[in-house]
Amino acid sequence: MLLPAAIIAVVLALVLYATSVFQEFSRKAVSSATLALFWWGFVFDLTGTALMSLMTAGFALDFHSVAGLVALALMGGKAVWSSINYREGSGKRVPPAYTIVSGLVWLAVFVAGFAIR
Repeated sequence: MLLPAAIIAVVLALVLYATSVFQEFSRKAVSSATLALFWWGFVFDLTGTALMSLMTAGFALDFHSVAGLVALALMGGKAVWSSINYREGSGKRVPPAYTIVSGLVWLAVFVAGFAIR
């Protein structure tokens, strides 16, 4: 029962992350809607990660688990950084290179999870 919920959560995270990143790139700015989508993606990512951790009886010290936590931290960093920039009204956005690299790391872990589990 946990596996389907975990899969749904991480797929929702993927959709929300991708939508928010495409919005940010197309508008060249972060809007409140973009931030909301990204934060909801992060919530679903955390949920999926927690469910997977429950299925494996805790955190395993393997490549996928460590890479997953790194990817989660990168996405969390982007969410916080974007929120600070938005709140300050600076009109800045997270540097595109950070967004691309963090997104690709997250996507690699996402794909690897389906390949190895």
